[in-house]
Order: sequence, then structure tokens, then C-alpha cells
Amino acid sequence: MSKGDSAASSELPEFVLRDSEALGLKPLKETPSGFVSAFVDSHVHRNKRRSVHALETKRLLLFDPRKRDRRKRGEEGSAKRTSCAYRPLSSREKKRRKTNDAFLRECTRYDDFVPLHKLWLQYMKDLLEIRSDSKGGGQMLSKLAKADFHGCKMTVSKSKCPHYVGLTGIIIMETQNTFKVITKENTIKVVPKSGSVFAFCIDTFLFNLHGSQLCYRAAERSARKFKLKPTKDDV
Repeated sequence: MSKGDSAASSELPEFVLRDSEALGLKPLKETPSGFVSAFVDSHVHRNKRRSVHALETKRLLLFDPRKRDRRKRGEEGSAKRTSCAYRPLSSREKKRRKTNDAFLRECTRYDDFVPLHKLWLQYMKDLLEIRSDSKGGGQMLSKLAKADFHGCKMTVSKSKCPHYVGLTGIIIMETQNTFKVITKENTIKVVPKSGSVFAFCIDTFLFNLHGSQLCYRAAERSARKFKLKPTKDDV
């Protein structure tokens, strides 16, 4: 076949035609397209011949690039979902990344949170509008219930567990049910809110917080409306 020939078939070479009688070859009486049509008519059911003959003028893509792109995007999406899936760190990974609780206890010192406590005092003075002539009241208590206590230096005055009574430290973390406190001995203690009463001072004011009324996350407590009512801690 010549380079410029685009036909599906071509004539036999001259040396083959010359020896065709010796080889037992007979010339075709029909064109290649006619032979294909006759072959289809003889081998395909008559109900499907029309659809088969329609393929003669239809272009078929042996390779669909769009399908490959969709498959590639699907593989990239699955790989991204796999990489973004949450997997908790093992103890070895926490130790290597220095994020485990034991390492944090070793590196956390009380003196590092003293500046935070000073900032918290100024924050509370502005929030509660404490001045030398302030007398307090219900409005101050409602603001106090919604305040942020990270940096507060407080003492456990009452608790169902006698082990926590008298514990003093700066709050470094607040959860829904606990306060995480660091003491002057550079030890971190977790104190439950429920069943405990916390006391702290701002200037000449002494406040008592009933932990049973603060069993909410800090973000939820800031938008909650509190009512003045007695608690079990008062008994």
C-alpha cells in the first residue's frame, strides 16, 4: 500500500498476481465494500442489518480521551479523600511530633501563664465595668456567667471530692465538663465542674462560681441566657 493510500485494502502485488493461477487464487467479482455487505447480509439477522449497515458511514473512536480524563479525575478525588480522611496519631507519632500529654506537662510552666492571667484581669475589669465605686449586682453576675475563664486564677473552695478542695491555679483549658488548671508546682490538674465551687478575686471583689451551672462549652455559654436559681452546690 502506498503512503498516500488510505483505503482499508489494496491490490495484491504484481508477483502474487503473476503466480495467482499456481497459487489457486481467484479474482473477486465484487469490490471490498460489496463483499462486506454481502458478508453482513449472510451472517447477521435481518432485524439487525439496518443498524449494522449504518456503521459504514459512522465514525468510531477507538480511544475516547474524555473517558480517560473522567477516570483520572476520579482517581485524584479518591486519593484526595483518602489523604484527608481523619486518622488519629499513634503514640509513637505523638512522641516524634512532641504533641503527647506527657511532653506538654514537661514543657508547660506556671510562669508562662502569669502574663495571660494579667491580661485576663484587665479583660474582666472591662467586661464587668469594675471601678472603685462599683457595687456589683445581677447584671454583673449575668456577664460573669458568659465570660471566658482562660487565664483565670481560681481556687476550689468546695467539691464533692475532698482531694480538689484548696487547689489553686490558672485555667489553661476549658471543656464542657472540666477545667484544666496549672499550679505553681508546674503540675496540670483536671477539675470537674459538676459538684465544685470555684472562687477568684478581681480587685476587692470575691466571686464564687458554681461549676454545675457552667457545664457548657465556652462558645455555647457565651450565647446562653442564665437564670438566677439555687443549685445543689449551695446545700
